Amino acid sequence: MFTNERAVARWLAKTLKGCDSRLGEVLLEGAISRAQMEALAKGLGSRIPAFMARPDLVLVVREPQSGRHVLAAVELKYFKTAGKKRWRRAYREFGQPLRYYLYGFDAAVLVHVFESGIEDADVETYSEVVGEVVEKLKLPTAYISLKIADAERGLLKAFKPQKLGAVGICHVAKWILEYCAEARNPLLPSDKEILERRNILKAVLCRSRC
Repeated sequence: MFTNERAVARWLAKTLKGCDSRLGEVLLEGAISRAQMEALAKGLGSRIPAFMARPDLVLVVREPQSGRHVLAAVELKYFKTAGKKRWRRAYREFGQPLRYYLYGFDAAVLVHVFESGIEDADVETYSEVVGEVVEKLKLPTAYISLKIADAERGLLKAFKPQKLGAVGICHVAKWILEYCAEARNPLLPSDKEILERRNILKAVLCRSRC
């Protein structure tokens, strides 16, 4: 059992980068420096939001054909038990990944990770409810629902976007990459302020590597 979302993020990050050559960077929460972003914004005569939310994981995805880089924010929610209070809170907050578009990210991904002791029926019911909201409202976020099958071997049971038996972390990377290939920030390129923030974010994340 993991202690929190940060521990789950570290566990996923260990494997993710080696899954596909398109994953140029796999970064944890601390990768986004507010001080750096503020300094760059000041130099451009721009500004960043007063409250800077940090994704649990940040992926910098290379598009081989265009040479473009997609900046993807991953919001993790980790469920240790089937406690209804925690589940209701997560349901109320499931739109949180959308805020990352205001910071200039190109894609937002919501990942729910359930501990192995939770019943499949409970995971499936919850995942269907969240998935229906995302799909029917056409929210610009990917939704991935997983249950830990074997943490040591990096195996997960998938419920969304497909219901599958045990899959590896690289299968999750495949889903994220497929979404990144199609997803675009609905505010770009028309919103010039968001475009400036994206340029600042890219400079902080890539450190001249992309």
